[in-house]
Amino acid sequence: MRVVLGPGRTLHPLKVRVGNTAELELRLRAFLGQCDRYNRCAGQVRKLRERCTILIANETESLDTRSPLMQSFQKLQNFEIDLKWRQERYMGSNVIGPSVLTAEITHLESLLQDLESPVAEAEELQKLYEADTLDRALDA
Repeated sequence: MRVVLGPGRTLHPLKVRVGNTAELELRLRAFLGQCDRYNRCAGQVRKLRERCTILIANETESLDTRSPLMQSFQKLQNFEIDLKWRQERYMGSNVIGPSVLTAEITHLESLLQDLESPVAEAEELQKLYEADTLDRALDA
């Protein structure tokens, strides 16, 4: 199957017509679904990067560079570089086998799962801090 990299390094499958068989149609639909899933995962990692960046920007105390939040932040800041490298390495010819695309989706989902927890925990702590600050202000 052939793809073209579009804006935001998203995958855009090219329609290839080889024949009019039901098997080819099923493979094409599966491939289109995988491309959508890949693009969705990349978008979710980008949204996570935005959330993490906001948390870091709003942090009032300096963070330990070894903290899970800072480690997530550093990995997320390098996401576009990593994505570009992986696309050039595994998709540089614009021809992608289903196994390569599946492996890249697995990589993105794993990255998202690993980095989501520290960001979600920090967001929850920030909400608790803001609620406590509001309660103190109302009590005063």
